[in-house]
Amino acid sequence: MTPQEKDLRVRVIRISAANPYCEGDLVRAADRVLPETTMRKIAGKIDICSYIDESVTAALKAAVPKGVESIEDSATLSIVAKCGAQEKVFGFLYPEEVDQKVFHRENPRVTRLWDLTYRVRSHAFGKHFSLRDLPAAQEKEAEDLGTRLLPELVSGKFDSAFCDYTCAGKKCDTNYLAWLLRGYTGPPVSRDPSSVERVNASSLRLSKYDLPKYSPLAKQARIFGEVRLTLAPDTQTGRVKDVQLVSGNPMLGNPAVDAVRQWQFSPGTQLGQPVAAVLRFSLCPDE
Repeated sequence: MTPQEKDLRVRVIRISAANPYCEGDLVRAADRVLPETTMRKIAGKIDICSYIDESVTAALKAAVPKGVESIEDSATLSIVAKCGAQEKVFGFLYPEEVDQKVFHRENPRVTRLWDLTYRVRSHAFGKHFSLRDLPAAQEKEAEDLGTRLLPELVSGKFDSAFCDYTCAGKKCDTNYLAWLLRGYTGPPVSRDPSSVERVNASSLRLSKYDLPKYSPLAKQARIFGEVRLTLAPDTQTGRVKDVQLVSGNPMLGNPAVDAVRQWQFSPGTQLGQPVAAVLRFSLCPDE
C-alpha cells in the first residue's frame, strides 16, 4: 500500500515458476488506486505502528507447534511498515507451523495483524481475487504490469521483507529479488507447468512411442505423481495388445493407458511376458 495524496495505491505482485522444469520465473501484478482512502481506513482498528516485533514473535512461539505435513501450497509472510523514520518488520511462520485455534484464542490482536494482507487485498480486488488462471486478456495485462515493475522490484526497495532469504543456499551478495529476477526481461515463451517422462525408458526398448497429454483438469486440480502400467506386447509385431493400470490417479492413468496402446517395441526384443512401464507426471510448484 502506498499513499498518493488523498488516494491509496494497492499493488499485488506474484512471482511464480513459468516453464516445465521450474527454471525461470513469471512476474504478474495487479494495481488499484482507491480514491479518498487511507491505510488507516482499510486497516480499521489495526494500528501497525503500535505493534512491537518482540511481542509478535513471542505470540507465535506461545502457540502450540504442530508437525508440518505439507507446505506446498502455503507461504510465510512478512509485513513491513514505515512508521515515521522507523521501519518495522513482522515475520510470520507457515500457517501449518502454528496451532491456529490456540493462536486465534490467545493472541487475537496479533491474529488481526497476520490477517491484514488478506483484508487489504480483498478490499481492493475482491474476496476471490487471484493472479492464477486468468483469462488471456487479463493475463497479458498482469504480465505487462509485472514487467514494467521490474526496476522497482530489483532496486532494493523491498530488501527488508526478504532479509532472511538466501541465494542458492548462500547469503545473498545483493538483494534477494535482484538475484531471483536476474536476467528477467519479460514473460518467457515456454511456460507450460507440466511435463511427462518415462522413468524406466532404457529398459523398454521402444521403436515408437508418444507420451500422454497432461489432462487440463489434472493440471487445474494440481494432480501429479507416478503412473505404473503393465503392457502385453504382441510377440509377432511388437505392438501393445493390452495395457493395465497398476497404480496412479485415474486422471493421469487413463490418458497414459490411451497413449501406451499406440507404443511399439523394437524388433528383436524378447517378448511374451508382461512389461512394466512407469510414467512420471510433474507440475512446477507455485510460489
